[in-house]
Amino acid sequence: MSINIQINEKYIITSDNLQFILNQVAVKGDNSNQAGETYLKAVGYYHSIDLLVKALMQRELRQSDATTLQQCQQIIADTAAACLQAFKVGMKPLAFVGFDPGEDMSEEERHRIEKALEESQRHLFTAESHLVRMGVAKG
Repeated sequence: MSINIQINEKYIITSDNLQFILNQVAVKGDNSNQAGETYLKAVGYYHSIDLLVKALMQRELRQSDATTLQQCQQIIADTAAACLQAFKVGMKPLAFVGFDPGEDMSEEERHRIEKALEESQRHLFTAESHLVRMGVAKG
């Protein structure tokens, strides 16, 4: 059984026997026979969920139009909240399809995801602190 977890309207996590796959929801263009139809475009392959979550946060930051550290912090917070909601025990996120996190995801894996989210937020705080000390950003 493979997982199919929708994190938000842009991303869905799937898996195969060897890896977790971060997919972006895309729409077929006008030149396609199925114009307007959505499909999943694989954007990354990871051997653990925590690495996938870290990569998702980095991807969201890199693709953002953020001009301040506060905006970066908000992007991380929003992405973290979406991930935590999707992986929360006993909750069905936007599109949990055929996956029961209580059976298929260990407590250790949930803990690793939460640690990855916390670590990403810590990295942003550290970067912000360095920029403040350098006089580049306001504290």
